[in-house]
Amino acid sequence: MTFWKKNGLQLLTLVLCAVLLGLNLSQRTALSEVKSQLDNAKHQSGDLNNSMNRISDRVAREMAESVRLVTAHDLQVTGVDSDSRSLLTWVSVTLRQWGTDTGAILLVNAAGETTEFPMTGRGDGAFTADVSIPAEKNGDLTLSVLADTDGTITREDLGSWSDVAMLLPLRANGWGGGGDAYDGEKGLLTLGDGYNFNLQNREGDGAEIQNPVFRVYVNGILTAEQPAALDRELVQYGEYTYAVEDWQPVISCKEGDEVLLAYACTDENGLTYEFTHTRWTITESGSEETWQEDDDGYPRLTWPE
Repeated sequence: MTFWKKNGLQLLTLVLCAVLLGLNLSQRTALSEVKSQLDNAKHQSGDLNNSMNRISDRVAREMAESVRLVTAHDLQVTGVDSDSRSLLTWVSVTLRQWGTDTGAILLVNAAGETTEFPMTGRGDGAFTADVSIPAEKNGDLTLSVLADTDGTITREDLGSWSDVAMLLPLRANGWGGGGDAYDGEKGLLTLGDGYNFNLQNREGDGAEIQNPVFRVYVNGILTAEQPAALDRELVQYGEYTYAVEDWQPVISCKEGDEVLLAYACTDENGLTYEFTHTRWTITESGSEETWQEDDDGYPRLTWPE
């Protein structure tokens, strides 16, 4: 009796604590199950929303395509014209709806200037045109078509290129090598070694060209040049890189001079390209490599006679 009087309250407290602990664990388990169910429901809801969004996007695209005037179009570069200094191209469009009296005109906007080219119908909704695009127009190129059926004229954009240069037979695909050292007392700039330049054709494949050469200009005047050679070891990987080895030209220049290293070559059409490799400005503290100018992304072209 004395034991229960002394310890009964403590035992009762322990029992109550055990009961509360059990309830707490049970509640935590129940809450965990509820949270898991909510997470699953949220995940399923997210998947449903994603599926609905994908379906909605697909329907929107299909609806947009269903009302487009043109179902297909193509542009192919067929050559160059030295007299007009232009790219010769062939463009075709296929209309979704057309009639026997339907006419079509191709609009070519090159560097902000628009030219119209009448298109010839083939009788099946397809229209074609031979188009000349000014190759020395540095800027955007956009194609559009105007279709006229029974006096109802509809216009639709066909596509655009950020620069006309993207249609040239050759384009730059990267370059490297070099370095420089300037002796201010003697006024001599020594260029580094191992300069190289990589080219691609319009299809993105490596391009083999003629007359590869590196040139150095000081204030626009040709000062030095060196023929380059194809790196045959890289050809097996589809890369056509032209490089110069053991060439470290010493250029006489002074503070304020602008030095340009360029890479030139000729394509199968006889069109010669000159790409900017590196620019330097001679300052009081030495030679500083400078950012390329806006026109440097477009090659300087020399047309065959």
